[in-house]
Amino acid sequence: MEIAIKQALGKVRDERGLIDDPADHDLHTLPVTWAHARELRVLPPLHRDPFDRLLVAQARLERRTLVTADEQVRAYDMATMPA
Repeated sequence: MEIAIKQALGKVRDERGLIDDPADHDLHTLPVTWAHARELRVLPPLHRDPFDRLLVAQARLERRTLVTADEQVRAYDMATMPA
């Protein structure tokens, strides 16, 4: 969702086709669950963007590495990789 929204706003180009062909990049969907919503309640207020906070909650709870260039997102206690 984040890539699609930023692409629609002209803030990012999806040159690799992540949105159109996610399986070609070994990407899989991760549904938003109630557990992710509960994780949002315990996040420290380091970032105000609700989409970014949801990505953080999902990455923390699912123990995934989040790829991001956002310094505020990388300040959370979780695995990140620079974009």
